[in-house]
Amino acid sequence: MAKGPSNNPYEEARKQRLEENMRRFQELGVAKFVNSLKEEVIKIKKKSLPKDQVKVKKTTTNTRGPLRRSTRPRAEASYVEEFVPDSPRRKRLRSSSSTSYIARRIATKMQRSYPLKRAKRFQSRLSSGHPSCVKSLRSSHVSGNFVLKMPQEFCNYHIPKEKLTMVLEDEEGSIYDTRYLGEFAVLSGGWKPFVEDHELDDGDALVLEFIQPRRLKVYIFRVPNGGSEAKVHEIKKARENESVKKVHNFDADEDMADVDYTAQITIPTKRRTRTKL
Repeated sequence: MAKGPSNNPYEEARKQRLEENMRRFQELGVAKFVNSLKEEVIKIKKKSLPKDQVKVKKTTTNTRGPLRRSTRPRAEASYVEEFVPDSPRRKRLRSSSSTSYIARRIATKMQRSYPLKRAKRFQSRLSSGHPSCVKSLRSSHVSGNFVLKMPQEFCNYHIPKEKLTMVLEDEEGSIYDTRYLGEFAVLSGGWKPFVEDHELDDGDALVLEFIQPRRLKVYIFRVPNGGSEAKVHEIKKARENESVKKVHNFDADEDMADVDYTAQITIPTKRRTRTKL
């Protein structure tokens, strides 16, 4: 038979012990102290809450469709077909280094020879005795990467094969610092401003004269405006060639008239056969 809780001495001793503890807590005032602590904790939690509580937005029914961020009035949709003429397309303005300051041209052989002859004539008349060279400009020298390829033989004799700063001085005394790359015998950095300021173009010729160890005097010889002088010379030469051809053709016609074709018809031609060895 199982014993009831009243007959269990352990349960009776535990209850007595709990009653004694409660009596002691009341005598010491522990219960009041615990209750006061709870009240303080509740007050601290209330103070830590933000003053501005989040207000619940009122939901309003939107009868005009989805909300828009813009404050401008929306244009009403039109369901009528309208004819709109095609507008001409705009051309893109491309700004490149090759067309930054002047309309580029491609010089012909005749146009190129005119300033080149003048430059060589000027070089031969230099009385200073300083080293000099003549350079005919190509489109790659005055556009794109703007790099001037110097004459290799001239560079081997007068310029060391290393990177150094070269000074270019024009006929008016303006100075331009450029970067010389001895490995490739080219002027790179600083050459572009010189080209743009002097409006150099394809076909122009330069005379480069050393006036100091790292200072070059630059004399510019340009293609005539539109190559007019060169074109006149080219037209004259073409006319002379045409007249010479006409004279040759006239002489050939006279020679053909004197030939006796009857002899060629009557005299049979011998057929040559190839014999095997």
